[in-house]
Amino acid sequence: MSKSSKDETNGPEGQCLSVKRLVSIDVLRALSILAMIQIHFVAEFSDFEPSSGVLWAVWVWFLGDLPAPIFSFLLGLSLYLWLQKKKASDWSKDQVAKAVVRRGLFLFMLGLAFVTFIWRPKYIFTWEILTFLGSATVLLLPLRNWSVKRLLMLVLLVMVVSPPLRAVTDYSSFWGGESWEYYDPKFTIFSVTLGYLLHGYVPVFPWIVFPLMGFIVGKQLTSSPDGKVVAGPSILSLGLVFGCLGGISMALARTMPSSLKGYFCSPSYAPTSTSYICIMVGVFCLGFWILNRYLDNREGSSQKFVLSSFQRYSAFSLTTYVVHHMVIVWPLYVIALCRGEVVHYYLSNAVSTPTAVLLAVVFIIVFDRLLVVWTSLRKYSLEGLLRWLM
Repeated sequence: MSKSSKDETNGPEGQCLSVKRLVSIDVLRALSILAMIQIHFVAEFSDFEPSSGVLWAVWVWFLGDLPAPIFSFLLGLSLYLWLQKKKASDWSKDQVAKAVVRRGLFLFMLGLAFVTFIWRPKYIFTWEILTFLGSATVLLLPLRNWSVKRLLMLVLLVMVVSPPLRAVTDYSSFWGGESWEYYDPKFTIFSVTLGYLLHGYVPVFPWIVFPLMGFIVGKQLTSSPDGKVVAGPSILSLGLVFGCLGGISMALARTMPSSLKGYFCSPSYAPTSTSYICIMVGVFCLGFWILNRYLDNREGSSQKFVLSSFQRYSAFSLTTYVVHHMVIVWPLYVIALCRGEVVHYYLSNAVSTPTAVLLAVVFIIVFDRLLVVWTSLRKYSLEGLLRWLM
């Protein structure tokens, strides 16, 4: 949805849903990419030093867990709204399907190219966020007409089967490499397939839950009599239920037998624990519900300076994701070569954590000004290429 014009189609209860660009989605997407920029600057240029260890921990261990799931959740929500918009237009089902598949393949291939040229070819099958978003785009297409109940059953099924599937396939043996936090796949068909489905940084199981929940939230949007797009109480209820499930999973983690540790556990990004999924889904549903109440459908709200900046970063989030990695990682290659060292991705204690945060803020401000210029050259961005393909 690249335009702010309205289209009319059916909502979840047969109501008329006014589909338009939602400021709340722009804000969530922008916050995700801005958080990701700061996290990478902090993680790759500073260290967990005693003087600012708490700040480092908050930035990397807490905020670092948010961006990728938010992007995944917003993929499902945005895709559903886009499908509704095309349903109300003169696009045929075949045209819609071709466009969605092209989008998914573009993101998937971009993900492979991104890893190859940013992180080096040896890491091509680590399965990061872009390859997952491409896969999820295609996987959601056949589910577009499913009811909310069927989608929720699929979400629960994925959450139930993921922990035992990881255990059966010996998840921990694929993590190691230079340190415990690195995924270290073997270049075999079996290993690559397992990495894609279960073991990688962002595998299909259980991460498909996030775009599925975004899809479900989209189906719960309704239109008020005055034409506003409203996130109803069902979305609030979903947020509270999943948040409570995550809290219960955490609270019972120490009392449950080892056979149930896959379901009752502390929040964990890798492997992606049940409590982590539930808490993230709860936060996203509640966050979207709140932002919809305070930002969407308000005249002139998009003209405010901060919101306009958020909307720029949202519109160029894909380009920003790739560029900020270039700015961070490629200089590290040069530094390593100049020092005669093995190429690595962290300078650790090169600067203090507050300085790393400051560098991230400087990048965000400077790049925002570049995006103002880039807006007039939109077709030369990755988003422009994606629109051309679709």
